[in-house]
Amino acid sequence: MTSAVTSFHYVMTVHTSGGHFATFNGAADLPTGPQGATRAEAFEQIRAVVARELGMKADQLAVQFFSIDPNQL
Repeated sequence: MTSAVTSFHYVMTVHTSGGHFATFNGAADLPTGPQGATRAEAFEQIRAVVARELGMKADQLAVQFFSIDPNQL
């Protein structure tokens, strides 16, 4: 059985180890269905993307807010 791919919109606010706050938003195409990604897997993938954008490692970020919903209205 194959998984479908669904576009999700996310918002993540992080506090960096340097004391700065930053909010990111974007779209992530994730596998859905019985073999799809879990919310926890999506969170970790997005946190890794945000960390790369900041030039940091994911464990250097404290996530203050995270929201993810299907992008299609």
